[in-house]
Amino acid sequence: MATKYYFSTPTLMSIFITNRCNLRCKHCVFAAGEPLKEELSDEQIFNLIDKISTREVICLDFSGGEPLLHKSLFKFIDYAYEKGIKSISIATNSTLINEEIAKRFKKYQGNSDKFNLRISLDGSTAEIHDWLRGEGNFKAAINGLELLKKYNIRPREINMVIHKKNIDDIENVVRFAKEYNSYYVVILPLIISGRAIAIKEFMITPSLWKQTSIICRRLSKQYNIEILCDGPTSCLLDADINLNKPKPCMCGYQFLGISPSGEILPCPITDLSIGNIKNDDLFNLWLNSPILKDIREIENLGGKCVGCEYKIVCRGGCRGLAHTVFNNYNLPDPLCWK
Repeated sequence: MATKYYFSTPTLMSIFITNRCNLRCKHCVFAAGEPLKEELSDEQIFNLIDKISTREVICLDFSGGEPLLHKSLFKFIDYAYEKGIKSISIATNSTLINEEIAKRFKKYQGNSDKFNLRISLDGSTAEIHDWLRGEGNFKAAINGLELLKKYNIRPREINMVIHKKNIDDIENVVRFAKEYNSYYVVILPLIISGRAIAIKEFMITPSLWKQTSIICRRLSKQYNIEILCDGPTSCLLDADINLNKPKPCMCGYQFLGISPSGEILPCPITDLSIGNIKNDDLFNLWLNSPILKDIREIENLGGKCVGCEYKIVCRGGCRGLAHTVFNNYNLPDPLCWK
């Protein structure tokens, strides 16, 4: 049953090239800040890019930490393009974007329509954004966005992490996304992991997540911009659910991440590892990891998923969130409102 729905190779891969970050965000699941003691060397990352380039990986994402702090980021990007990887993305808080970096981005985006920037913006004001990311960082992020706008660089997406203190600010962030010509807005729930454990009381409830999903569908039509708030549980909003069209999260089906120390992660929001690239065959694990096989088998789902007619579509919802909250990836998505 499971083999019908996952790809023979991950289509999206993220390399978290460093744990180093210039911010100390309250919600960071990695508790990023200082670099780890045994982060991957440049040579190991180049070798990893070599391996990825031999497979049908559609997009390679460079993340962190803050990837702009890695001295070899642009060497990695150049090499990935040289090796034939068609789509490259960077996840950044945008506070470090300066004229020189903006010009590099412009060069990449001018040479390929497959260079994408994912920008974090968690509120439309300094008060809201900086509550998570620290004083002064809203201004710095907007300065980065202004430079992108100056050079006519379109972000692929504006990412907003929602919680109980900013949930009413979604529409304003959508307006920002339109102003800065972003292709998408991506709405992500606060994940209770890393530093976010200290603010767990601000995690939204299933009913608020449902309300958010409904609002985002309305705003998408109103502002003519795609808003990705469509986690696997969004199928519950559809009047006519197609039980023959699964919409699983990417964990185990499309995505693999590589941590700064080389751990192979089925989901970027948890520390669940299926191996390490220093010792293990990445793509052999994709096919044969007991953990991934377990995740792909929906009959292993527990809790209220047992007997639920929709599990064949959502396949349990977000596996990473279930693992983070319950320490069990086979329990239901904590934000499922059914």
